[in-house]
Amino acid sequence: MRIPDSQFYASSQRSIARARQDMAAAQERAATGLRVSKPSDDPLAAAQARREASRGRKASDHARTIDFGRVGLRAADAALDEVSGTLQRARELALQAANSTVSSGDRGSIAGEIDSLRELVVSLANTEAAGRYVFGGYRDESEPFDQSGTYAGTLEGREVEVSPGVRMPLGVTGERIFGASSGQDVFAALQNLSDALRADDLDAIRSSVGELVAADEQVVEARGELGVHMNAFEMAHSLSQRTQQLTQENISELVGADPFQAYSDLASSQQALQAAVEIASQLPPPGLLGRG
Repeated sequence: MRIPDSQFYASSQRSIARARQDMAAAQERAATGLRVSKPSDDPLAAAQARREASRGRKASDHARTIDFGRVGLRAADAALDEVSGTLQRARELALQAANSTVSSGDRGSIAGEIDSLRELVVSLANTEAAGRYVFGGYRDESEPFDQSGTYAGTLEGREVEVSPGVRMPLGVTGERIFGASSGQDVFAALQNLSDALRADDLDAIRSSVGELVAADEQVVEARGELGVHMNAFEMAHSLSQRTQQLTQENISELVGADPFQAYSDLASSQQALQAAVEIASQLPPPGLLGRG
């Protein structure tokens, strides 16, 4: 049975259409670097890529939380370092004033410096970073200490999630660092020294040295705890970055196109289209075809 010429022409047109579609798809793969640009291209790979993308977004959210926490921890550590230095300076002044050769007038002048140091410690205890007071616990929207050294924060510290199911503290609360609950009220130690200096009481001045030592040890211990938290946040930061990197690599492997293969496919599709057009050009126009 003879096949009508019109069927040859229709078949050639379908071949050209398919070749154009194949070339368009190859061009898209070469241009975007994607093997799977829509779910229908590879439903399984597309679904796996969506799961990886979701995991990457969560890691990115955790990374922002971690960065927020790192800012606060660093600020708290810097503040406690300065507090420790201030307490050491107060102890030096106390030892100087405890010398019996120092006049009462000089002790009064030293008391003025101690008062300034105390004000500095109160200011450092109210350190703010990233929009929160780092020593206030959960009540971190306002200053945790007033000028008398009274604590208005919470006894429990705030925690944040740094990876799925893993929470870490944002620091150490002010009461544990500066308050009497840990053994020595830091502000009271400085105030007692100031009062002893003004009273010209040598025994009380010498006694205050021990209080200052205890206060400094308390601050140093809290700073050590902060260091543990800072290290944990650094590890969480590295893990978050690695997770984001892995998800991108996995997505690329699932839906990405091999560059060499993509351009090879493009070249093949162009040749196929050219061949289809050449075949069609050898056929007479539809109006001149026989009816078969």
